[in-house]
Amino acid sequence: MKYLLVLAATAAALSVTAPAMAQEAPRAVPVVAQDADRAEREALVRRYLTAIQMDKLMNGMMESMMGSMLEDSEIPEEKRELVRDAALAAFANVMPQMNDAMIDMYAEAFTRDELQQLVAFYESPVGRSMMSKTVMLTRQSGELYESFGAAMEEEMMKQLCLRMDCSALTDDVAPTAKR
Repeated sequence: MKYLLVLAATAAALSVTAPAMAQEAPRAVPVVAQDADRAEREALVRRYLTAIQMDKLMNGMMESMMGSMLEDSEIPEEKRELVRDAALAAFANVMPQMNDAMIDMYAEAFTRDELQQLVAFYESPVGRSMMSKTVMLTRQSGELYESFGAAMEEEMMKQLCLRMDCSALTDDVAPTAKR
């Protein structure tokens, strides 16, 4: 009985908040009128994902994130490679499911014409050049973001202390900004 009450209360809350949330966060509009060409759109999405080298982008991003996370973790140095390998293997196992979900999402959001134009661009020499550089830049961006991490953290604390009283924070945490 308690379960049913919780379920009913949740359903009531969702029925009130769902329209407001839908207005705040627009979602891709389904291309319902073109359901007849769904298989063609899915094939185009696959070509698009191949053309943009999605697998390389995702693997590069994952490797970069793992490197940063492991450096900042309390995992002993001798265990980090083991953790890294396990995380990358898990990612590789889940990636096909993510890929299928992306195919569904893109096939629903884009028209056949839009997908054809995307594929034409990314399969062109300029599109291929852009994507090969993007893969390289994604790796370099991780290093760049990491190098700005301390500055970002300090600036964030300054901005926070402009908006609230930071006098309760210790000197090693609080920035030297106005309080």
